[in-house]
Amino acid sequence: LYHAGVANGSFDLEDRVKYLRAQPKFQKDLDRAREYEVTVRTTMEEWRDYFSVITDKAQLDDLIAAMHREKIAQSTFLQKDASVCELLAQVYRKRDELVNEANKYSLRYESEWVTRASALPAYRVRYAIRKFDQMIEEAKAQGVVHATALNCVESLTDMTSRTSSVSGPGGVQINLDLMSQADTEFRELSAILDAADKVTRDS
Repeated sequence: LYHAGVANGSFDLEDRVKYLRAQPKFQKDLDRAREYEVTVRTTMEEWRDYFSVITDKAQLDDLIAAMHREKIAQSTFLQKDASVCELLAQVYRKRDELVNEANKYSLRYESEWVTRASALPAYRVRYAIRKFDQMIEEAKAQGVVHATALNCVESLTDMTSRTSSVSGPGGVQINLDLMSQADTEFRELSAILDAADKVTRDS
């Protein structure tokens, strides 16, 4: 523009001086505008589908409904998680109880039977056998509880492995977990566009 103006005589000396003085600022503003353009293009390519949802009321309503369902699912998860923790705690408490009880009776019988001077009555032996058989059955019963807890853990794992999403523009799946980041990107993009507009107006 400068060289064309000089060549055709439309730029007088004053115009040329003004242009040359302003040229560094023009160049700086142009470089900034190009940087903004690259940022805007990159952000739009990555988040276009999410921005479409954010700026469209109908799609945004669908998103909010989906997020509400996800919140309910999280509540269900927490309830199941608490149940699993209680089951596991129950298994471990019972295990410790049985181990302590078995150790107690073992030490008692060992002390009584080894130091006994006379013959050991048969009923005492039968009583001890019944006692240990009872503890064995209780331990087996805890195996059922433990298996139930493991099944619940697998169910919780399945719940966490499923990606929560909602159908967006053109059937594109919008990951709900990324919506918070998408909102941040949208706000930052808006700020960049405002800054680019200011550069254009100031220039």
